[in-house]
Amino acid sequence: MKKVYISVLILLFLSSCKFSEWFQKQDENTTNVNKSYNITVPVTTSPAYKGTLIKHIYTNGIAKAKNRVKVVSEVTGIIESISFTENQFAKKDEVILTLNKERILLDIEQAELNLEKAKAEYNAWEKIGENSDENLLKIQTGYKAAEIQLKKLNLDLKKTTIKMPFNGIITNLNISKAEQVSIGKELFTVFDLTEINILVNVLESEISRIEKGAKASIKFPSIKGKLYDGKVESISPTINNETRTCEIIIKLPNDGNIKDGMFADLKIASEQYHERIIVYKDALLNRDGKKLVFAVEDNKAKWQYVEIGEVNGKFIEITKGVKSDQNIVINGNFSLSHDASVEIEKTISFEEINEKF
Repeated sequence: MKKVYISVLILLFLSSCKFSEWFQKQDENTTNVNKSYNITVPVTTSPAYKGTLIKHIYTNGIAKAKNRVKVVSEVTGIIESISFTENQFAKKDEVILTLNKERILLDIEQAELNLEKAKAEYNAWEKIGENSDENLLKIQTGYKAAEIQLKKLNLDLKKTTIKMPFNGIITNLNISKAEQVSIGKELFTVFDLTEINILVNVLESEISRIEKGAKASIKFPSIKGKLYDGKVESISPTINNETRTCEIIIKLPNDGNIKDGMFADLKIASEQYHERIIVYKDALLNRDGKKLVFAVEDNKAKWQYVEIGEVNGKFIEITKGVKSDQNIVINGNFSLSHDASVEIEKTISFEEINEKF
């Protein structure tokens, strides 16, 4: 009996030890669970901005040199010299090519003789003074015609020297020395690429949203990592009947990288709304049919119900629920709850976001 009693005591002791271990494990698990609910969430923020919200029209266009001209021969002749090559830069009034002048010089000599003869006949008539009015008219007409012919030939002589019409790059120089050219023959093309015009066709339904002088951001897919600023130079007064579009011209300076004919993506400013509270569009969440954002205060996420107004491609106007300069979560906000602990990894300003195309 005594042995049985001792055995029961031993069993009770061992059982109590096992229960203690089990309860200790449960306490540890509970502690770990509690710790898991106290995770700090990394977020990116951007301060709410008070300023102008600008809407944009997104479209595309083609770059064209503002000044471009096809130079043609104004006289007939044989090419005597060519001073420049294809794709070479030349300054205004530099001589690009010359035509042989021999024929025109001979014609000028003959015209000078004809003028002297006509002048002598006129002087003789003045001395005699007995010719009829009919003879006078004939002599005067001949004298005038000789003067005009000489002036015309001297002008043609100047046209045998072909100069640059303005600073630019020579292209389409598809001629060679000793080649015979006739009047109207295209000699070369000149491009002035210091300023660029972007030709853009805007939908008829959107053209009323654009004003002359409006700012535009331009991106060329072939020029990586570069964003250009331009402005609306002109708006066509007509609508294309086939495409129902209106052509506008965007003007911008060239840094030397833009080529004539390049494809461009554009963002053109349209309506503007001043003195508005603005947040980045990714800050806005919709939960249970209500719109909200998270603001960070003392490393805690505070959800704030909001009402919104105007929107553009990047930003949303907040008409109620957010104050200017509140630090608003724009990334990492989808899994947040009210009063969740957060760590701000990065803060991005309105200007940084707005600079992106």
